[in-house]
Amino acid sequence: MKRSLFFLSVCIILSHSGAQVLNSGSTLRPGKFSLSLAPIFYIDQGSDIGLYTVAGLGISRQLDFSVKACFHDKPVYVGGDIEYMIIGGFPTVSIALGMHKYNKLGIDGTFNLTFPIRHVASLYGGLDVDVEFSDHSTTVPLWGFIGLEVVVRKHLGIVVEIDPSINDPAWNMFSLGLAVYF
Repeated sequence: MKRSLFFLSVCIILSHSGAQVLNSGSTLRPGKFSLSLAPIFYIDQGSDIGLYTVAGLGISRQLDFSVKACFHDKPVYVGGDIEYMIIGGFPTVSIALGMHKYNKLGIDGTFNLTFPIRHVASLYGGLDVDVEFSDHSTTVPLWGFIGLEVVVRKHLGIVVEIDPSINDPAWNMFSLGLAVYF
């Protein structure tokens, strides 16, 4: 039971408000559900703060699905993705592919490398890319990310993450959130 809660807590929030990942490389177990909330601080954009919400569902031992939304003073971000765990254990590696609408229609891609720590925490990092399409151009913002998730109670985790921009269309972000697992 602790192992499944650990995996749930470290992978629930594959979030992506223009890069926010908040997720380890593990996937939700089949039929398991997660819900999370995370304030996001946009470092390069003055005092802009958003509230990120994510709901996840385990499809198989290596596959999960999530839908997400971010609410702030800009257009609402909505999206979804499918995450596939390539390697389980120590380390865990996954990739995710999804779509979003945030000013522009976009495709999301994430590579995630995770190091579980005694079934109570997980240190993770990787690369996150968007391909955003508009009427006359395509932009490709790219971020690195590093995060830590800690299980604080049986069905509750805390996640902290920083997402530095790698190229000009991307921006720097920081987030601290809660994840609940069912």
